[in-house]
Amino acid sequence: ARVIEELQARGFATAIVSAGSPERVKSKLAKFTLDHLFRIVCAGQRSKIQAIGDCCELFGCQPGQTCFVGDIRSDMRDGQAACVCPIGFAAGYPFMPAVLTAAGARVCVDEPEELLIEIPKVLAQSFDALE
Repeated sequence: ARVIEELQARGFATAIVSAGSPERVKSKLAKFTLDHLFRIVCAGQRSKIQAIGDCCELFGCQPGQTCFVGDIRSDMRDGQAACVCPIGFAAGYPFMPAVLTAAGARVCVDEPEELLIEIPKVLAQSFDALE
């Protein structure tokens, strides 16, 4: 929660895009008292590509200035297909950075706190590439 609140305090909008059922996602958010932190929750998404684009549109942001954090290969592929900057969440599994990077992650993190450093870096690199 602290990382999400800090990202929001820095002006980042946050949303959830999940393949999990709406009931499961809602239950998990409530369990960890995170349900109040997201303006948009898109659950039950077979393909996350459209949902990512919809979130960008609802927030009024460009895909090239948007990150999508995920923990599986298809998240990285869907992020790339949606033209956003995929960030892999390896969660301490030593084999996952290689897997997620091969699938398209711009960077991988093990701890949520690392997102506070990596998201601004990834977006700055993306912005520089657009110029």
